[in-house]
Amino acid sequence: MMGALAFYTVTGIIYSESVLAIIHFILAAERLSIGFETFVR
Repeated sequence: MMGALAFYTVTGIIYSESVLAIIHFILAAERLSIGFETFVR
């Protein structure tokens, strides 16, 4: 039981970390494209 609990905890941490990383990447990409568009204009 403890092994399963530890596994779920670790999986949850990794999953939430990757989701945060993806969100940061999307926000950074949007900000970069907006800045690039204004720079080109």
